[in-house]
Amino acid sequence: MTLDQCRASIGRDVLWLPPDSTADSAEEGAITSVSDRWAFVCFGRSGTTSAATDPAELTLLARAG
Repeated sequence: MTLDQCRASIGRDVLWLPPDSTADSAEEGAITSVSDRWAFVCFGRSGTTSAATDPAELTLLARAG
């Protein structure tokens, strides 16, 4: 994703796949905010802290319905 796509998707669910990793290491989270360099993603159901994440490593998940 790009930073602009992330800004337009705040609150949406994403899949994070770090470079040089396998699908087994992918994590789901939600975009909480975006800076001039990072998308901040809250991972896991109990997470309350967002992690700075490279937008290029994110894939927007389809909305249900």
